[in-house]
Amino acid sequence: MNKSQIIELIDELLDGEIHEQDFKLLENELLNNPKARKIYYEALRFHNIMDIEADSRCEELKSLCLRPKFNIISKLRPWLVAAAFFSAIGLIWMLQQKPHLRHIEIAEEDSINDPEAIGYAVVSSISNAHFKTNTSLSMGGMVPNRAIHMVSGKLHLNMLSGVTIIMEGEVEFELSSPMDLHLQQGYLRAIVPEAAQGFKIHAKDGKIVDLGTEFSIDVNEERSEFKVYQGDIEWHPRDQQVNAVHEGQALAWQSQRGKLTPFDPSAEKSFSESLAEFKKTRERRHQNWSDHVKRYVNENEALVYYPFSPLSIEQRLVVNSARVGKDALLIASQSTEDRWGKSNSALNFKMPGSRVSVDIEGVFPSITMLCWVRINSLDRRQNSLFHVDDLPSYSPRWEIMDNGKIHFHFFRGDNKQGKYEARTASFWNPSRSGEWFQLAVVLNSALDTCTHYVNGRIWKHHKPGPGFKEGEGLRIGKASIGNWYKTRQGPNFPMLNLNGSIDDFMIFPKALSGKAIRALYRQGSP
Repeated sequence: MNKSQIIELIDELLDGEIHEQDFKLLENELLNNPKARKIYYEALRFHNIMDIEADSRCEELKSLCLRPKFNIISKLRPWLVAAAFFSAIGLIWMLQQKPHLRHIEIAEEDSINDPEAIGYAVVSSISNAHFKTNTSLSMGGMVPNRAIHMVSGKLHLNMLSGVTIIMEGEVEFELSSPMDLHLQQGYLRAIVPEAAQGFKIHAKDGKIVDLGTEFSIDVNEERSEFKVYQGDIEWHPRDQQVNAVHEGQALAWQSQRGKLTPFDPSAEKSFSESLAEFKKTRERRHQNWSDHVKRYVNENEALVYYPFSPLSIEQRLVVNSARVGKDALLIASQSTEDRWGKSNSALNFKMPGSRVSVDIEGVFPSITMLCWVRINSLDRRQNSLFHVDDLPSYSPRWEIMDNGKIHFHFFRGDNKQGKYEARTASFWNPSRSGEWFQLAVVLNSALDTCTHYVNGRIWKHHKPGPGFKEGEGLRIGKASIGNWYKTRQGPNFPMLNLNGSIDDFMIFPKALSGKAIRALYRQGSP
């Protein structure tokens, strides 16, 4: 059983929703795997923090007091602690009875592995790209290990071998290794460093073997054409002799025959000029987005809109660009590059204690929270997007769990109602580190639903929702973006800060439609 599977079963256990068969699997893992027990104890610690915080409000809230719902965990906690205890006692007894075993090195367990990424290339830039199949590529993300059909636009890839590639227009391709690209149709241009000599592009009539160079290839149904801007390549046609193509030469291949002609590389657009076009397009889209979102948040009466740029570093103020609402206070967070590639235009929350402190008044039966997030790693059990300070009743908490699931929840107003929560399936894994995502959660009291969105698409739809009565709704007050702040007497505090960056954080006092969320994603994507 790997780490993510263990975490998922522990989540179900703590929520009282685990099936008997899964419980037996987890029981066996906890008895035999010390790392699994460590993960469980850490999860239980955070679970208890939330329960303790809820109980600590009882005297103050009186009739609004929340007490944890009775569930399976109340029965299981003593058993699990006892199991861990007797496992330890058994190990000590065994070592006392068999002293020679004390010197045996305990190998690292293979059941909990290091995180893995999947893919052979990273998307460095993308411009107006549209795909025929259900494909979504974004800056900083890995290229899927399968066939991809780009209908239009431009794509800039960095292969893990060091090869740099630009694709334009309609292109069908697939990566099979860091040194192999299969091109069914379309145009690409590549720079291959000396360390990646031997890089191959496989076409329908043969393959190119690079010798450390810069070249282009254009493939259609009738012919293939190659141009060498620097260095040399070899063209290996099927069942024929190898053709060498040198700098300043173009080879047109059709009907198993080739025609070699000279051309002037300096007369054509350079690779650096092609890369500069990505930046210009991104800057135009960013300006269009800035103009659009400022109008949109005011037309839709946003409570807050924090673009995190510009920042008043001296006063540590975060400007609220919505027409109503207060500016926020920047605490320990550091400015960083945003999803458009602009410096000092997003916030990084990786430092413990870093957060943006906000104060939002009102009662909100419906609400929409939306932001862009780039995750470095999920190294906390709970990684905060937005937490109301000190956990009063009806205060929303929006977070990403360490298994990549999104969690929205709040405590209700009395102990009979308990806690409302809406979880999703996992949307993130370590291979997506550095990739920007649009996340949104919409609570709709009219429809009694709660809906999570990832990159403009519904990720999980919950019905029924919290079922607010007349006069009920979420209350925010003092809250934190990117962390959770708890009023305390001593220096210790829980670490729920997001190890990553947030850009364009906004809250609306109503439920935005799915169409509106998708439009904001399309217009707000570089």
